[in-house]
Amino acid sequence: MYGVAKDIMMMCLASLRCYVDTMNAYRDTMFGLDIPSPNREQLGDMEVRIEKGKYDFGLATDGDSDRMALIDEAGKFVDYNDVLKLLYYYLKEYREESGGIVRNLATTHILDKMAEYYGEEAYEVPVGFKNISQKMQEHDLLLGGESSGGLKIRGHVNGKDGILASLLAVEMMARTGKKIGEILAEIDQKFGYLYFSYSNFNYDPSQRKRLEDLLFEEEYQPDLSQLVAEDLISDKKLEKVSYLDGVKYYYVDQSWISIRFSGTEPLLRIYMEMKNEAEVKEILNFLKADLKI
Repeated sequence: MYGVAKDIMMMCLASLRCYVDTMNAYRDTMFGLDIPSPNREQLGDMEVRIEKGKYDFGLATDGDSDRMALIDEAGKFVDYNDVLKLLYYYLKEYREESGGIVRNLATTHILDKMAEYYGEEAYEVPVGFKNISQKMQEHDLLLGGESSGGLKIRGHVNGKDGILASLLAVEMMARTGKKIGEILAEIDQKFGYLYFSYSNFNYDPSQRKRLEDLLFEEEYQPDLSQLVAEDLISDKKLEKVSYLDGVKYYYVDQSWISIRFSGTEPLLRIYMEMKNEAEVKEILNFLKADLKI
């Protein structure tokens, strides 16, 4: 994405005898007049190219190379949560390394199930990569990450490193001899599947206090009973509520909803993991109406 990783990535991949085609691998201080972020919206051209060509997978790093993205063998963008699952699974299952994980509260809970399976600890921290780095140092954890694409691996730089994550993905493919889709299928079979969703909702700044009072003073809890009664979603028994960063609702069936304000824009961010996409859509529509956003 016209970023600083272009030279070192080519050197590393060439030394590993990888056959590589490049895209946007030249200096452009305007980043092709686009956002240099490895999101699905910015990587559509790579998805199409992989879908039409004969490639094992695609790699992308952002402008400063602290984040990375994967495109699988079918030309499908790999969700950042799935990248974290892939790399932790590879480090534990194939490299047999020790250590737990830390994630922010807006990242998949499947990582917790994986850590439990391997007899390791899993920690949840507020949004902000400094919190992940601090927890990793405190407990000598193997991997830390967030659903926005940043991750850190023990023993390397004390921060996000998209170059290392990309090269670890290359190693994973070479050592396992499996495609990304095959490894993800293994993970889903072993640890289950949850559908992750992330949505931003604009609000008028004059509504900020109303929303804050509703969420934190009145301790709002979404009443999903009508959706359950209409058989639109599975039963949602509330297990606990956390105010660690915004408000987060944890349900007994391992699904969850996180609602927090953006620190930079008049946006209300809603994250959730549910059994499937249909549940996510029903609950999002309910929250939009109930919160009046």
